[in-house]
Parts: sequence; C-alpha cells; structure tokens
Amino acid sequence: MKQSYNYDAQLGGDVDDLELCHRYGIDTSYAYTPEINDQIKRAIREETVSDLIQGGYSEGHAKSVADSAYNQIKSIPNKL
Repeated sequence: MKQSYNYDAQLGGDVDDLELCHRYGIDTSYAYTPEINDQIKRAIREETVSDLIQGGYSEGHAKSVADSAYNQIKSIPNKL
C-alpha cells in the first residue's frame, strides 16, 4: 500500500492522495508525494476564484480574495 501525504492522511484520516487528484483535477504523478499538498492548495485557489466569480465578484476581486486565503495557507509545510 502506498503512503498518502495529504494533510488528512497525515493526521490519521482515510483520504487517499489519488482520490484528491481526481477530485481536484491534479496530475496523478503528484499522488503519494509530499507535493500533493501544494497542488491541492493551488487547485482550491482556482476553484475559489471560479466560485466567487459565479457568485457575482469581479474577476479582480475574486482573485484578490482567493490570493489572500492562498497566501495564508501556502506556508503550511507539506509534511506535518
């Protein structure tokens, strides 16, 4: 069995890296590597921008809000 490096798995959860690759459209070569977490953070940022635009934010404002959140979480180390 391969080791998952996503934050949930590192904290004892049962979410598999490959499942997250499929959920967020991440290249599966990142599964089972510590880099999965950076890819998830980027995917969530992009998803947030899209959701905010659909919710009525301008593209610039949506990116500003998403970047603010992304900048707060990107400093979390990939391996806890």
